[in-house]
Amino acid sequence: MPEGYTIEFDFYAYVEVCGNFKFAPENIVVYNENGIDVTQDYYIKVYPAYIDVLEIEIEISTGSAEKYYDGTALTSSVYWISSGELLEGHVAQVVTKGSIVDPGEAYNEIESVVIYDTFGNDVSEYYKILHSKDTYGILVVK
Repeated sequence: MPEGYTIEFDFYAYVEVCGNFKFAPENIVVYNENGIDVTQDYYIKVYPAYIDVLEIEIEISTGSAEKYYDGTALTSSVYWISSGELLEGHVAQVVTKGSIVDPGEAYNEIESVVIYDTFGNDVSEYYKILHSKDTYGILVVK
């Protein structure tokens, strides 16, 4: 393209979900050095751009607890984000399901995780939530 020529175009990318998206410039206009539209003098080939919007990865761990046998269930609702972090203003609601009555040990597993934004909307789909036996606390009744 000759010196002094410019190209203007629109490029819109509004994404609200995770995934792979393809975008291409629109409304392409070529101007000569005098600011006159000379688009019709050019064959313009457009190549799309690809954008990957990935989930935010977090790992959640649960707390351990122990007690001597008294005939009542031992539980613990303690949890923390052990890897990664939530976006500013987001909060996690984590429900644990570990419970043990008789002497022994049990994992303090996670039953559910829901993440909310500042408006109370469920935004869990934007997070990859990891947890496993390696991140569960142990409940011990002696």
